[in-house]
Amino acid sequence: MNAKLFIRTTLFAAVAAIAVPASAGWLDVLVSPVAYEEIAVPEAINPPVQEDHSVMIETAPPAMESSYEAYAPIYSPAPAPYSHSGHCCEQPRVLYRNHPILALLMHKCKTGQAGQVVVQVPTGCCPTEVALCVPLCCTTCAPEVDKSRDLLGRCVFKYCWPCGTKIKIVQRHTGDLVVHSYEI
Repeated sequence: MNAKLFIRTTLFAAVAAIAVPASAGWLDVLVSPVAYEEIAVPEAINPPVQEDHSVMIETAPPAMESSYEAYAPIYSPAPAPYSHSGHCCEQPRVLYRNHPILALLMHKCKTGQAGQVVVQVPTGCCPTEVALCVPLCCTTCAPEVDKSRDLLGRCVFKYCWPCGTKIKIVQRHTGDLVVHSYEI
């Protein structure tokens, strides 16, 4: 079964890679390699690939502490799409888990007693902006940030504000981000 799939995939890739004009006849090209050598493939069909090896370096604001600089949240009114080297990276899904014990913290956002903070989580080649709901007293100060791995090998980002609010963002192996809220 796997051998048939491999052969089909290989044949499809070979046919797709030829990129010959329709007037030349696909059957002639597949049967006779001489027919392919006689056809000139224009540059518009197969443009030369230019690789960009430039490195994009982002720095944290200078007023932050050294342990905080590596994963510093960036406060902005709304998340914006991120582009790296001219192409957009695929943004992971962000799932929010409302724990029953902490339901009061989640209800504060709806009544206007809490604010929304957007943090930038470094995932893959492009950072992901995640909207977090925190009390208003926590929006004025920067959180402590800790990056670690859990027992399953997933990357865990822990944001802890001086007011007692803790938020944990777990990056699953599928690339999805799960936001867990905790209050001390």
